[in-house]
Amino acid sequence: MRKPAWAPTAERLNDAVNRLVAAAQPLKVILFGSHARGEAEDRSRIPGTVEHAARKEGRVLYAAA
Repeated sequence: MRKPAWAPTAERLNDAVNRLVAAAQPLKVILFGSHARGEAEDRSRIPGTVEHAARKEGRVLYAAA
């Protein structure tokens, strides 16, 4: 059976993470759940978090989005 056009494939997910890294230069990109384990199905969500550092008045502030 063919996957729907909107299905999040490993290639699309990898491309999205690469674009995120190029644009935001995060410290970490962390995926959770079935995509992280390589067990995702067509309707699997893509939960995750992005850790980044921001500079404010000479201090580095860390945040997870």
